[in-house]
Order: sequence, then structure tokens, then C-alpha cells
Amino acid sequence: MRLNQVEGDKRFLENIKAYASDSEFFIMKSDFIRAFECVIWAWAWLEIGLELGKLYEAGPAHAGEQKDLGKNHQLC
Repeated sequence: MRLNQVEGDKRFLENIKAYASDSEFFIMKSDFIRAFECVIWAWAWLEIGLELGKLYEAGPAHAGEQKDLGKNHQLC
């Protein structure tokens, strides 16, 4: 799943995108530890949003449908 395939709560999406952007910034500065931390935070916000039903997969195959991903949902 890609971030552009996720819709839902605006605040969750803003936080995820901010952490992803921060990660890119730290990569450009060769600060790989902080870049990795930002990726982990972005992933955490995504997982939490999906689990709580605040976020859902979007796109042609999922248009208008919100799946209950439950506790067994994994991105990997």
C-alpha cells in the first residue's frame, strides 16, 4: 500500500506526510538515524489510523468502501 492510496482523517494524513517529509530532509543531511526515526513515526501513525478506522485504502478497487482491517492488518 502506498500513502497516495490512503484516505481518511486529515490530521492523521498530515502527520504521516510531515514525518515522511522530515525523513527526506534528514536523508539529505546524511542524518540517517533521525531519518529512520521519522519513517518509524510515519509508519506508526499509518498503522494506528488504519487500526482505528481513521484511515482506509482508497483507489478504484476500493472506491467508497471502508474495510475493517482489525488487529491482524499488516503493511509488510
